[in-house]
Amino acid sequence: MTGKQEVCPRNEVVLALRARRWSIGKHPKNPSRFFPERVENPESGLPFTISSAVYWLAEEIERGVELKRVILRKPPGAIAWEIVCPLPPNPQNIYVKFQFMGGDVVLRSFHLSDV
Repeated sequence: MTGKQEVCPRNEVVLALRARRWSIGKHPKNPSRFFPERVENPESGLPFTISSAVYWLAEEIERGVELKRVILRKPPGAIAWEIVCPLPPNPQNIYVKFQFMGGDVVLRSFHLSDV
């Protein structure tokens, strides 16, 4: 989807995540930095798994975490949504990016923030 989504359809994204209608972006069309195993899950003290990262994302979106709309370079002009927020005890913010296309979520990033 290019340029049309002005507001993230939060409820639809949460439903898609919980219904397992998601995938991890693949190179070269949808490059990703999806590394939940490098982020400590504050609930367990262990690294996130893919499943626990998806669960966390659905919970945060449902709670109203700030989502920033971004325009992607790959694919050009596509819309994605970013989350950058603290996640103690991790030393840096967590960075998450996803796309919502045709009722499915494409997970593009899940890692500690570079900035």
